[in-house]
Amino acid sequence: MTGAWIAIGLLLVGLPMLAWWVGGRRVWNRLTPGAEPDEHRDLARRHGLGPGDVVQVQEAVFRGREVADPRLRAAVVELAQRRAPARRSTARRWVTVLLACWVTAVVSWVGWLTAHGRWGDVNWVAAVWWIGGGALAIRRGVAVRRAVRLNSGPPGSGSADPGQRE
Repeated sequence: MTGAWIAIGLLLVGLPMLAWWVGGRRVWNRLTPGAEPDEHRDLARRHGLGPGDVVQVQEAVFRGREVADPRLRAAVVELAQRRAPARRSTARRWVTVLLACWVTAVVSWVGWLTAHGRWGDVNWVAAVWWIGGGALAIRRGVAVRRAVRLNSGPPGSGSADPGQRE
């Protein structure tokens, strides 16, 4: 019987107090529209872009393409420079060297297992996952740098890649 009275008391007193406490947290202040910075909205405002233009700018950055409109070119360069990888520090170079050594060791191990007919010992899902992720990361970095190069000068001044579609 005592447990039932405690449960009723918690429901009648504890629940409203909990709701009052949760409602007063600062996390709810962040849910108001426009309270947090939105780089795409700010980019669109600075360059006078519409929703379709923002999509065009994003595609040009992430696919490394050139655009003809000067407003869009400036927005592409600005967004691409934000997305471009930072200059490499000494620590980052060492991490890159260690990662390259690790990849070489893993590829050698997979090659050795495959050559000795031990296909079942290779985790092919993880191998494909890591290779695909690495390829996408490299492709993204190349595309972002290409977008800056192609859209920095006047239209048509960038050296477009021969296999690139416009």
